[in-house]
Amino acid sequence: MFPPPRNRNQKRRKRKMKWLLPACIGAVVLVMLVVGAVCLFGGGIGSIQAKEMRFTSNNNYIASKNSIFFTQDAKLTCVDYANNEKWTTETLAANMKVAASSDMVAVYNDSNVQLFSANGQAYASKEFYGSVQQVACGKTLVAVLSTDYASNNRVILLNQAGEEAARYDFTDKYILDFGFTSGDSLYIYTLDRASATPVSRVVTYNDSLANTGNLTIEGQILQKLIFGEESLYAIGTNQAVLMDYIGTVQKQELVYGWEYRDAYESNHTMTMLFIPGGEANERIATARLLTLDGNDIYVQMPTGTLQVSLGKNKLYAYTTNQVRTFSLSGSKQKDYTLPFTATSFVPLPTGQHALAFEGEKAYVISLP
Repeated sequence: MFPPPRNRNQKRRKRKMKWLLPACIGAVVLVMLVVGAVCLFGGGIGSIQAKEMRFTSNNNYIASKNSIFFTQDAKLTCVDYANNEKWTTETLAANMKVAASSDMVAVYNDSNVQLFSANGQAYASKEFYGSVQQVACGKTLVAVLSTDYASNNRVILLNQAGEEAARYDFTDKYILDFGFTSGDSLYIYTLDRASATPVSRVVTYNDSLANTGNLTIEGQILQKLIFGEESLYAIGTNQAVLMDYIGTVQKQELVYGWEYRDAYESNHTMTMLFIPGGEANERIATARLLTLDGNDIYVQMPTGTLQVSLGKNKLYAYTTNQVRTFSLSGSKQKDYTLPFTATSFVPLPTGQHALAFEGEKAYVISLP
């Protein structure tokens, strides 16, 4: 008997198996290397669009959500984020400071406040006896922090005609912050002068100037107040507290040793951004993403980080030559190269733009 002839197809299958198995292993290894590279280095490198502005770091300026207002000599100018001039007008004096909302603009110095609409219409001017410290703009009202010759603090509300609409005197308190939460709804944050330990007080008023809240927070100075419809976040030197306008504490978290930088709300969740205290003028090594719903994430920043901010469901880290993005869960996403060497950054109210400075030169960059 002769052995049965071998099937040639079987030979071919065996030869294929000899090279097919290594090829599959190689493909799997290649995919793992690519996935590992993406996880390690993020989604590659992109570029940042930048527009040089017609003002510099030497000008007094302020941004709203769609405009930037700045003074130069005895003029107030409004430009959009693409550096297109919207309007310009004359001011009472040279190089006055600027305050603005989406509806009103005010320029001021130690003794005068001048009011305009956000479209450049001149409203009125008001002279003050004492010293104008700071100004905030609402929808139809402007709040002026003034100190008299006896060092008494007061907040004076002016209407568009420059007339006094209300006055709030604080002889036994320091006024640390004030402004408008929305429309003409006002808040004033004070600190007791005579107390041995910090006693922070927040008073709120609605558009009709009726008192809507009197809150007391003992044992800490507040870094930031974030106002909602039914509650507010009081971010102090010791704790971040969520409370209603009656003063009932709903949630709180320890933030001692951390400096507040930004906040971003998405899907009814407020994410707060902190950096280690004392790093305000240094390179930022770590960012902390905190919600009061149990998320507390620490993110290592790239070497040489100058600034951080939140927006578009992202954490942004700014260095001299790039912007790096992270998800709000702390995962690195991508690096974006700047077309110049930046020396400082100022996040803008949109959460989608930032001012980047190269020495005195100012640029608006669009955030990815």
